Amino acid sequence: GKGTRWNNRHVQGLSRSRGSEQKHGVDYEGVFAPVARYETIRTFLAYCVEEGFFVHQIDAVTAHVQGNLSDELSMEQPELFGVPGELDKVGQLKRPSYGLKQAGREWYIKLESSLREIGFKRTDVDLCVFLKEEWKFKIITVIHVDDLLISSNNITKLNETKRILRNSFKMKDLGPVHDILGMHVSRLGQNGAIKLNQQKYIDDLILKLELEGAKPVDTPLEINSK
Repeated sequence: GKGTRWNNRHVQGLSRSRGSEQKHGVDYEGVFAPVARYETIRTFLAYCVEEGFFVHQIDAVTAHVQGNLSDELSMEQPELFGVPGELDKVGQLKRPSYGLKQAGREWYIKLESSLREIGFKRTDVDLCVFLKEEWKFKIITVIHVDDLLISSNNITKLNETKRILRNSFKMKDLGPVHDILGMHVSRLGQNGAIKLNQQKYIDDLILKLELEGAKPVDTPLEINSK
């Protein structure tokens, strides 16, 4: 990616590479980065209820820039932070940036490697489900890009896993899971049932499609409707 786009958000800023200028075989090779399927997450939550597991969630802050960059890339200087008199010079990227085609893949590879280092094994069921077993304790981690669900039948082991990951990455501990992939998660009792609903997702979709004034209809239609 030769260029950059700079977004100034008050004090903080985010530099984005122009991934559209990248060429396959030159600037990147693989771009595939697996994410947990909806079916996997629902099955995972059902399993946690059945086994009485605690389920917590952590969020990786600016996940894509926390990976390692295996390709050698250069990038133009950001507009607001270029070196005066040397604006024609480019810099070598040391880490992925948003906009790079391989950024998501590099993040997944680094996170997977870190999980393996602390004893997790990737399951055959889903590339984003990892399992760690210690004596009678189980810890399961499910990855969906920058959202991680961590569960265990032992709260101490769960908190220890979160602590290790937060020491390795910039992450925010969200505590017991409440919202994931547009689904609101309600835990009924400490180890009781889990209730899922997508009311917020539906509300956001209505706003996005500007359907606030639409009139609802019964589904299926009432008998004798014309």
